[in-house]
Amino acid sequence: MSARYRFDHFELRVPERELYRNGALLSVEPKVFDLLAYLVAHRDRAVGRDELIAGVWGRVDVADTTVAQAILRLRRVLDAGARDAVRTLPRHGYRWIAPTEVIPADPAAPAPPAPEAPDAHADAVRVDAAPTEPEAIATPAPVRASRRRFLPRALAAGTSLAIAAAILWAAFGGGGADRPRLAILPGDSTASGSSRLDDLGALELLRRDLVAAPDGPVVLTIDAVARALADPGVQGEDVARLPERLRRSTGASDVLVVDVQRGGDGISARAVLHRSDGIHALAPVQDARLDRALGRLADATLAELGRPRGAAAAVQGTDALAQALALQAQGRIRDAHDALERLNAATPNDPEILSDLGSTACALERYEACRRHVAAALALPAIDDWQRANAHLLLARRHIDLGEDEAAATEVAAAEEAAAATSDHWLQARALQLRQLLAMNADDDATAQELARRALTLYRLVGDAASEADVEHDLGRHAAGHGRLDDALNHYRASLRLSRARGDRARETRALSSISKAFGASGRYREANDAAREALAAAELQQDPAALRSSLLSSAWAAIQVGKLSDARETVHRALRDAPASARASMYALLGIIDAAGGRYRNAMASWSEALSVGRTSDPEDPMAAVHLALAYAALNDGDVERARAEAATLVDISRAHADASGFADHAAALLAAHDGQLEQASQRYRRVWRSARSSGSLNQQMLADYSDVLFRQGDLGAVEALLGEPTLPAQEGYLYQLVKARYLLRCGQGVAARAAFDRGLELAGERYHALVDVTRGELAPPPPGAPLATR
Repeated sequence: MSARYRFDHFELRVPERELYRNGALLSVEPKVFDLLAYLVAHRDRAVGRDELIAGVWGRVDVADTTVAQAILRLRRVLDAGARDAVRTLPRHGYRWIAPTEVIPADPAAPAPPAPEAPDAHADAVRVDAAPTEPEAIATPAPVRASRRRFLPRALAAGTSLAIAAAILWAAFGGGGADRPRLAILPGDSTASGSSRLDDLGALELLRRDLVAAPDGPVVLTIDAVARALADPGVQGEDVARLPERLRRSTGASDVLVVDVQRGGDGISARAVLHRSDGIHALAPVQDARLDRALGRLADATLAELGRPRGAAAAVQGTDALAQALALQAQGRIRDAHDALERLNAATPNDPEILSDLGSTACALERYEACRRHVAAALALPAIDDWQRANAHLLLARRHIDLGEDEAAATEVAAAEEAAAATSDHWLQARALQLRQLLAMNADDDATAQELARRALTLYRLVGDAASEADVEHDLGRHAAGHGRLDDALNHYRASLRLSRARGDRARETRALSSISKAFGASGRYREANDAAREALAAAELQQDPAALRSSLLSSAWAAIQVGKLSDARETVHRALRDAPASARASMYALLGIIDAAGGRYRNAMASWSEALSVGRTSDPEDPMAAVHLALAYAALNDGDVERARAEAATLVDISRAHADASGFADHAAALLAAHDGQLEQASQRYRRVWRSARSSGSLNQQMLADYSDVLFRQGDLGAVEALLGEPTLPAQEGYLYQLVKARYLLRCGQGVAARAAFDRGLELAGERYHALVDVTRGELAPPPPGAPLATR
């Protein structure tokens, strides 16, 4: 493309990649410039979204929202004088309608005739007219099927090889025969399968730098590389031959093998470029920050490809909004929020900026600012349907987080109404996802699963892996809440894979924290501890307070489960420093658990009382039944029986208004009955508590210790054996389980095995203390001479 154009008070110089307004050079984001140039060059007709994506982005897995946002930024660049130059054609694409003059490259040559300004009704006629190009076909393929309309009809009768070739051409784009086609490969490719793919997310930063360069290479998407590496034939390939195999399988002209290492001195990056003329090692780079190291590596790669960044690239710069959103995607929430605040001050009353500012304010837990910014965006006359729908969805999510499901449903309905005018798949998927959360809150599993399936389908269609990860995580959280821990782990791992594949550290942290909690609930405490440490390491590289707090709490739980109470206490106090009021109640409750686990029941009661006080302020509707049960338990162990009876009576009152609290009331009543020596009544209560917990997947070792103590006193060893063999009890690595097992084995006459179980229980207890330790130790002491042996 060698033309220059003039429209309104703008001059577009495509060869120089420059846009002037009234003679002044403008800074334009590279993709926005490409979008403008493509629309102007094809101003004689309507341009479909798929054609635009192929022509501008050079790939097929670009979301419609990405195009819509680029159009919005283009209109901002054009300002009021030419803002209406781009006309949106619903369900099709866009058309350039501003009167445009072609400026000849040679001033002495006559200018070609400029096309007449299109008639106001021309779009409708042209959209419905017979196409001048062969119609597209829908080609089944592992990449997004919605991007196939530009493939020629002749492929319909072609072989599968021809179809695959066309798909690869679409994945790379057809932009210029002389442009290198590059695939990026992680350096540690000796691993197999999914472990190979873990590093691909970081390489997306490098890819963004490369594709943003003017006249840079066409770069294979990271998803396409992931698919190629996942192929069984490639997984077994020798590492030395892998780049050549990747070139053949993807059609790449060059393969860049990148090795990124993190150490005490920061980030070091090395790369080797495999070209047709040989292998070229690039100079290694080192920097304290990953993005800067990869940026320098991108410069070295471009220079090796003979396409160094020029002065034009420096003039164009990076669109400030896109930069802010990139910071948000990297987990640098505070930096993104600050950048958006500066943008909002410079460009007030922009609905897009206000909505994004509200989103980052919510992420930073500045909820009043979040609500204010989104409400301001909705009040603007200039807001379009897409922005309106997105703003309503932001408010709906906030209402869900607050437990205000009715208000959330109202906002979702408003968003769906606005989204109907856009036919945007991403907005539809987002609304489905929020309705899925509402269905989960209502315990409507069937509806929730169906909504999740539809949302995932649409997110895959538009290529939004981040939102796919969100849906998978929500499904995991719901499964964990209903005791389906294996299902929960599968969903959390799916969320983790999706997050790592795109380098999304915030979502990676959240998934790892949830995996840690699920492992802990399953009794897999060492795995829980490993996942918690990994989550905390990822969280500390971000500015997301919720992600950091979640990782700290999962780390504290894991520390409790392996008996490291001092580490757990220190971790919770760290989480408390900057925690909002809505999160502090659960942290005080966790501190109480830590104190109770160490036998400091009076301290535990103080922490739990504080949890109740904070909880009533932040969420008056939450009865906090579990905390009242914990207080009853601690009071009994501390000798304060009257306090225990008062807490049990409170639980009875709570259960009258909240049916789901009846299990807590039964447990408290069982504790008191056992204390009073009413063993049959206690046994009946515990039997009911055990059945209820089994059905909800919430069995735990404290229940085992309490219930079995009553059964031992009744002499019912068969019932104790059944409890120890309960398949849904997370037990094998639990110290209370081992103590109960020791008491059972002793009564069965297996003294050596009982002592081994007791020793194992002490080893697992770590810093934890339970009265059962002393009880079991006393039972294991040699009996006085002449005492009868315990029998079954």
